[in-house]
Amino acid sequence: MPSSCEETRELLSDYVEGELEERPRRRVAPHLRMCRRCRTVWHALIATINGLGALAAPEASLQPAFADSVVARIRAEAGDRSPP
Repeated sequence: MPSSCEETRELLSDYVEGELEERPRRRVAPHLRMCRRCRTVWHALIATINGLGALAAPEASLQPAFADSVVARIRAEAGDRSPP
């Protein structure tokens, strides 16, 4: 039995994350094949999740010498001459 757009969109996040039980998954998949609007939402959700995942990727750590030079410059500009 085909799923409605409303039901599909409610289940879409779990569907994308692979957390949807078999029965609802069997309703969502055919609906996505036949409904262009829900398929567009599905692709947008995947793109959003991938983009957020890229933001959460660890960045390269700064070299300690660079961090020390930044702190020293801030202190110098603030007039703080205390040792680091």
